[in-house]
Amino acid sequence: MAQTGPGAFGAAFPSAGSAHPHAPLSVNTVPQGYDGNGNLLGDGVRAFTWDGDNRLQQVRTAGLTVTFAYGPDGARLTKTVTAADGAPRPTLFLGPGFERGPGPASAPERGPWTLYPHPDVRLQPGPGGQAARVHRDHLGSPRRLSAGSGAVLARIVHRAYGDRLVLATA
Repeated sequence: MAQTGPGAFGAAFPSAGSAHPHAPLSVNTVPQGYDGNGNLLGDGVRAFTWDGDNRLQQVRTAGLTVTFAYGPDGARLTKTVTAADGAPRPTLFLGPGFERGPGPASAPERGPWTLYPHPDVRLQPGPGGQAARVHRDHLGSPRRLSAGSGAVLARIVHRAYGDRLVLATA
C-alpha cells in the first residue's frame, strides 16, 4: 500500500495484516530493512545496529560512526563519534544530570564537564564555563541556551539520535 494525499512522501507500507504494518517497506523508492524485532537496520544512507535489549548500539554512515554503550541499569553511558580520521570523540553520561563532552581532537578525553541540576539549567564549571538556561522544543530537545541576562548564548539543531547539526553561538 502506498501513501497518497498532499503529505505523501513516497512511502510504501505492507498490508494491514502483516507483522509490522507501521514500518515502511520503502521511502522514496529506497528499501528499508528491519530485524526480527522491527528495528530499522538501514535506510539507504545509514546502517543501524541494535543490542539484545533493542537499544541502538551503532549508526554508520559515510565517514562517520556513532557508537552507544549502556550501563547495567540500561541507561546510556557513552556516545562515541568516530569520523573518517579514526579519532574517537566520546561523550560520557554519568546519570541524568551529569556529562562530559568530547574534548579537542588532540585530547578527546579532556572534554568539558556539564552539570544539569534541573532539566532547564546547565552549569559548566571551570575556565570559560557559565550557567545557562536551556530552552527546549516540544520533544524536550535543547534548542537555545541563554544567560541570566536573557542574552542568547547558542542556538542548537540536532539530527536524529542527538547528533548536533548546527551549534551557532551568539
